[in-house]
Amino acid sequence: MDVSSEMRWFATFCDLKIVDWFAIHGFDIDAVEPRTDYYLVTNLKEDLGIKLREGNIELKQRRSRSAAVNVTENVAGYIEEWEKWSFNIGSTDTESKSILYNDSRQWVPLGKKRIQVKADEDGRLTQIKNANDVPEFGCLMEYTRLDFRGKIFYSFAAEVLGEGSPGLQDTFMAGILKKFSLLQEDSYGYPAFLLRNINQ
Repeated sequence: MDVSSEMRWFATFCDLKIVDWFAIHGFDIDAVEPRTDYYLVTNLKEDLGIKLREGNIELKQRRSRSAAVNVTENVAGYIEEWEKWSFNIGSTDTESKSILYNDSRQWVPLGKKRIQVKADEDGRLTQIKNANDVPEFGCLMEYTRLDFRGKIFYSFAAEVLGEGSPGLQDTFMAGILKKFSLLQEDSYGYPAFLLRNINQ
């Protein structure tokens, strides 16, 4: 089981300040290979996420959600603490193949192009290219272009990995976040995003 604390925001437009920040450090969202995750649509559950990703079933359960936090003058949102379990699926698993290749009403595809980087306290950034690169502890920043049923969204997240890691508002990441404008009402997790958009 992995534990993380994250602040996440969603938008219907590309935030050029965020794109430029990644570009300055050599990361281009257009150069990232796309992937598709398949989410199980849970009934009015904003605290539970279940998805099929690249041969794994990942289950995330929200432990807690803070009151609104003002990280900087222009950045506000909610810190959500999550637990995650990941289970590898064999290549011969028929249920997962049915989800991938048949039209399932219970599982919905979400296309993603994501830049994810590990940020060290000395300011050095390292790109996370696959799940095996994710450290047990550390600070991550990500920006993702989402394709949900032909409609484009964007998501930015700051994440601290590991039990007992420093709070998001207390880490050096606050110094990065102050460059952006992120609204409290746009701050929620992936399960809440799906519930907001599944019937639109």
